[in-house]
Amino acid sequence: MNTKRARTFLSWFGVSMVLALFTLTITTCILGIAGCEAADKPVADINAVASGARELLDSPAGQMLPPDWRLYGGLATTALMAGTAAYKQWRLSQMAKTTKAIVRGVEASDKPDGTGNPLPLKAAIGKEMRKLGIYDAGNKLVDRLKVS
Repeated sequence: MNTKRARTFLSWFGVSMVLALFTLTITTCILGIAGCEAADKPVADINAVASGARELLDSPAGQMLPPDWRLYGGLATTALMAGTAAYKQWRLSQMAKTTKAIVRGVEASDKPDGTGNPLPLKAAIGKEMRKLGIYDAGNKLVDRLKVS
């Protein structure tokens, strides 16, 4: 078997396995916020490993690697870093919406409703979360904030 062909195959296999695991993690997170809480630390670790690999590829020792390995390694680290950045941005938007709902709920709890009585704080926050469409995800984040 041609060694260059074998190296190319193994390189692509490694890259595809890493991307498949990353995609599986993201898919799990989208299907359930509980999975996202478990994935926050591994995603940060993946980003750290990808940035370390990028530094290694750019170092003088990385220049000794075959050009195709450097190319595939560069593509893989770029893909991993882009994926983790997208995940972090998505999580940030969830947290921003939850924070807005909490603040608006606290403000709405001071105002009287149609009967002249102010809304209870939890009910006001829940109403704002439903309005923003993040009730389930927001509740999980609020529970997580209560613990920390």
